[in-house]
Amino acid sequence: MNNLARSRARRSRLEMLMDIIASVEYHPGKTITHITYGQSLMSKTVRQLIDRLLDRGILRETHRSTSPSGQKRPSVYYVATEKGRRILRAWRALNAEMEARP
Repeated sequence: MNNLARSRARRSRLEMLMDIIASVEYHPGKTITHITYGQSLMSKTVRQLIDRLLDRGILRETHRSTSPSGQKRPSVYYVATEKGRRILRAWRALNAEMEARP
């Protein structure tokens, strides 16, 4: 197992939540399929995590009839809210502080 796969296999629930927020913050308007493949998680797990983030106002759904690639099909896309971006900045700052050498 390579380092990336090993580190992803050992992520906590909180790390998975932060990774999802980071994913949609970096590329706004991702579908659940894109998030699932990008995070290497089962779709049921991603759905549960996204529902949790939606319930807390950290992500929001948007609906479009045309995908970014120009295909005509209605889809649900996810974007980070301002609250989600604040939480992600705080998470990154905490990680940077914890990984800094004394």
